Amino acid sequence: MRYQELIESGSAPLYHATGFYAAWQILNRGNIEASDNSYDRDDRYNISTTRNPRLRYYSVSGVDSPGHAPIQFVINSVTVAHKHKIVPYDYVYADIDTSKMIKHSIGHRSESEEKIIADKLPINHIVTVQLFTVPKDFEPNEDDEYFLKENGGYRKTYQLIIGLAKQNNIKIEDFRRKKKRS
Repeated sequence: MRYQELIESGSAPLYHATGFYAAWQILNRGNIEASDNSYDRDDRYNISTTRNPRLRYYSVSGVDSPGHAPIQFVINSVTVAHKHKIVPYDYVYADIDTSKMIKHSIGHRSESEEKIIADKLPINHIVTVQLFTVPKDFEPNEDDEYFLKENGGYRKTYQLIIGLAKQNNIKIEDFRRKKKRS
């Protein structure tokens, strides 16, 4: 089955990217919670995910930066769909100069965002925790900056996340180490 067919069938995984502190909270409390400002157009709580594993949004001072989140949860969309509605979502905004409505996309491609309509999603729907190297110019948000200091830096913080994932019987994929080829 091709990737596009999987997406259309609704069985492709969902991805929820986040920072260190939020990942720790999720694994500690046992669920992903909708943030206070996560409402859809019908004022329902929702959890933001994507079908595109490469986006990995990370927010610093309210500005989203694609591809920089250090942690990403891979979520089983089939088990989620049994209990929650999953809604495709595209942002639309008004262009001030032309007053036309414009779809928000990245690099002329859709965000592939999917909203899970729920205020909480238990972590039993998470099949994998993915760990990524942060770029050299990485600026942690305020929560992560404090959390990294309290836990002794990146290495120890990643180990903390790995330990919690193992404790919750969640598979770990570590993309931080790249093998050098000779």
